[in-house]
Amino acid sequence: MIFKDLCIMSSKDRELFYKVAEGISDIFYVLDYHWKFIYLNQEAERYFLVQREAVIGKCIWDVFPQAVHTILYEAVHKAKGSEEKLRFDAPSFSELDVWQAYTIYPGKDYIIILIKDITKRKEEQRLSEEFFMRVFNTGLSMMTIKTLNGRFVDVNKSWLRNTGYHKEEVIGKQESDLDIWASPETRENINHLLQQGPIYNYEVEFKTKEGSNRIGLLSMEEVEIGAVKYYLEAITDVTKQKELEKEMAKLDSLNMIGQMAAGISHEFRNPITTVRGFIQMLSDRKELANIREYFDIIIEEIDRANSIISELLTLSKNKTLNLRRDNINICLNKLFPMIQATAFNDDKDAYLELSDVPDICMDESEIRQLILNLTRNAIEASPSDGKVWISTYQEGNEVVLAIRDEGSGMDPEILSQIGTPFFTTKSDGTGMGLVICYRIAERHNAKIIIDTGAKGTTFLIKFKAIPE
Repeated sequence: MIFKDLCIMSSKDRELFYKVAEGISDIFYVLDYHWKFIYLNQEAERYFLVQREAVIGKCIWDVFPQAVHTILYEAVHKAKGSEEKLRFDAPSFSELDVWQAYTIYPGKDYIIILIKDITKRKEEQRLSEEFFMRVFNTGLSMMTIKTLNGRFVDVNKSWLRNTGYHKEEVIGKQESDLDIWASPETRENINHLLQQGPIYNYEVEFKTKEGSNRIGLLSMEEVEIGAVKYYLEAITDVTKQKELEKEMAKLDSLNMIGQMAAGISHEFRNPITTVRGFIQMLSDRKELANIREYFDIIIEEIDRANSIISELLTLSKNKTLNLRRDNINICLNKLFPMIQATAFNDDKDAYLELSDVPDICMDESEIRQLILNLTRNAIEASPSDGKVWISTYQEGNEVVLAIRDEGSGMDPEILSQIGTPFFTTKSDGTGMGLVICYRIAERHNAKIIIDTGAKGTTFLIKFKAIPE
């Protein structure tokens, strides 16, 4: 480089070199290793408000004592005797609110310093970073800034709100310290994808501080902030959307089954009723008395088939409802003696705890079926001498029916299948009881929420209250 040859240039070449330096729009000056000015160009004169004749041969630290112990001071001492040029950005030592880009070229017995004004660029960078941080902090997506080895540098409010952490619990920690991902493979997959470039809308499962799993779409790429490389990560929580898609798929299957049942029930019931009648007639004949028990079994199975058809018809989307204003407590009081007797016959107890609740819009026959289906399940799920609680209460503008058992709870795999047609864990079940409950809830514009754990399961059915 020509700078390195300055000391061995001929006087003619050096004169030509300085003439070129005069045309440079940046500050340019040369110091010897006693820190005395050898040369400075016109831009340096203009900027420092000095005449070159007045400073040539003088020590820079005497001319500009404010420059002592600045970044420039440290840099030129570091560069002295080195063969490597230095580049850095620093505030001006002679002017407030001015940023400069320094390039230092060390020679055998001199140092060349080139200074470029980057105040405008720094201001643009500051505004850009300010805008970025404003978007980062107020964004609806869960956003993080991480080092390339996965250490958290910053997280936004949405990330904290969705995960349940406090900021001081996160900053400076590694991903592995917080166990964010639902499975170790997730981190491995993300690392693999990052090797190929930015990631866009990759579905991941992440964990909250409390340990519950959520589903999100992850986008991630490498960014540069203040000349340092980081990973910018954004996760859009789509858990509710996924749950809605799942519910819609369930409803579609219920509609299909209901339509099929409505279409075939007449054709199916006529012959099955005929068969039942003939079997009943044969069972009354004396010469067939020795096989009457078989006829009883056949009739029982025919009745069971009829019952399944009736349940399937309940799923029909076009079923007419007799909706009217009523209070669910009245329905529960009527049904409770029957529920209590069922529990007693199974060596269990049932308890009714009713609060004053507003009326709801309901079809009494359907609500009866929903209550009986859910209480029967709760009784069957509870151990011997177990208890089943049926309660009502108001929660905001909703009336809540809660049915709680003392069973062992549901596995996540089973919980995910609840409400799916023909799915059952009972050896003699049809898999339609809860499906019908979901359909009844849907027709009443109600929601079914399941809270399950090792000490039992609670079904919460939330109805819209009719304003007084």
